[in-house]
Amino acid sequence: MNSKIKKVLIAIVAVALAVCHCFVVVSCTGNKKDETTESDIIVTKSTDTTATTTAATTEEVTTKEPVIHTGDYVDPLTGYATEKDLSNTRPIAVVVDNSSLALKHQTGLNDAAIVYEGLVAPGITRFMAVYSDYEEIPYICNVRSARKFTVDWAQSHNAVLVCHGGPCSEGSPYNIYDLLRERYGSNGADLIVNTQTEYWFATAEGGDMYNTIRHRGDRADLLYDTCVTKEAMEKVLTNKSSSKFVKAGGTINGKVLESLKHTASSEPGVAGTENATYVKLKFTASGTQTSMLVEYKYNEDTKTYVRFQEGSEHKDAETKEQISFKNLLVIVTDVSIVSSGVSSDPYMTEIRTTGSGTAYYFCNGKAVKCFWSKNSVSSELSIVDGQGKVVELAQGNTYIGYVDTSFSSETGFYD
Repeated sequence: MNSKIKKVLIAIVAVALAVCHCFVVVSCTGNKKDETTESDIIVTKSTDTTATTTAATTEEVTTKEPVIHTGDYVDPLTGYATEKDLSNTRPIAVVVDNSSLALKHQTGLNDAAIVYEGLVAPGITRFMAVYSDYEEIPYICNVRSARKFTVDWAQSHNAVLVCHGGPCSEGSPYNIYDLLRERYGSNGADLIVNTQTEYWFATAEGGDMYNTIRHRGDRADLLYDTCVTKEAMEKVLTNKSSSKFVKAGGTINGKVLESLKHTASSEPGVAGTENATYVKLKFTASGTQTSMLVEYKYNEDTKTYVRFQEGSEHKDAETKEQISFKNLLVIVTDVSIVSSGVSSDPYMTEIRTTGSGTAYYFCNGKAVKCFWSKNSVSSELSIVDGQGKVVELAQGNTYIGYVDTSFSSETGFYD
């Protein structure tokens, strides 16, 4: 039986000419664009049946066991009830490796309240996993370097960004420390937890004592994996005598920016208008022939979307549970490949995180066309529907994927 396929296609409407009412259709490029001419997304129907994938046919999956949430407070990142008041405790945002070499030991994503994903280099994506409570943070592997867009993502929640350094070549426009100095007059010591410089992550003694240096000699591209443990995070966030983050004035205390709004139930506050039991994302950009294929299939039993990567089940290396999310948000924006001038990472990506654009929200097997906006790098990410009403997500964890406008036609959802 043929499936109906709903593909997301691009149509760019140019500004009207002064003396006529004709419109010009413009093809997108991967270069930086004026956000005022960003393309819209149109949903069309097709009878194409050639897109059958592992994700679309696999039935049996192992997912994270549901947890009963109780308490008098509300987790600002998930909408769940909690016994702790987290409104004045900054979240922790950890930059997590997603290269093919990382999958062998990758863990901790299923415990995050929010997981961001974006293209970091041709054919490779990188995650930023956001956790509500540093005292309950799981074991996380592997921490990688920050980019400008991960700094922006973290600021959407006023989160402490945990990263393994970042581009730092002198004179490079992608130098992460120059970015922090430009914005805040600081080299980042009070803004980020840099696992390259903190005792609990960067020394053999601290790494062994707190189990943060793991898998020595297990990867061709790294000497070892840098990992996060609850014990190490508690030290680096609170130790006044040894933590570079604390000594520079960094603090875990601070108001949480509630970029995402939630209902008080497993149902979202907006009704889905299209069936979407299968979602396909292609992470790529103009200037490269490589890409990363990510797919999600809706699991009716768990009411979550389970993840597939490059045609295979994407599982937590420790728990063996498939990565899954209650809410999916797809942000359509400008992604470009740039020559970094950094020998170790010659090609990087820039992702536009501010301004506005089209988005799609997936929950409970349904899709809703939305619109995103972020007025500045330090402001909240806002998601509204076609009437301008704030979209309230269902209670639960959320995935946010950033895809390039130029390749939105290769991102779609199936019934």
